[in-house]
Amino acid sequence: MQIRVGPAKRPGRERTILDQPLGQIGIESEGDRVSLSFCADGIYDTQSQYRYTIRFSRREFLAILAEDAS
Repeated sequence: MQIRVGPAKRPGRERTILDQPLGQIGIESEGDRVSLSFCADGIYDTQSQYRYTIRFSRREFLAILAEDAS
């Protein structure tokens, strides 16, 4: 899994903050929620690691999978 970050409102250079196998990402499921949790560099600060968590409803997660299949 790779995560790249770049400026949203102006041209600029993207930076990879995470590049590791999905098996090293924390995946949790609770009720109608699926969460991905991982540690990666900050956007501006490469000296520190930050914990990022992305939460999806099952419907949102399935929509992502369906988009990938089309």
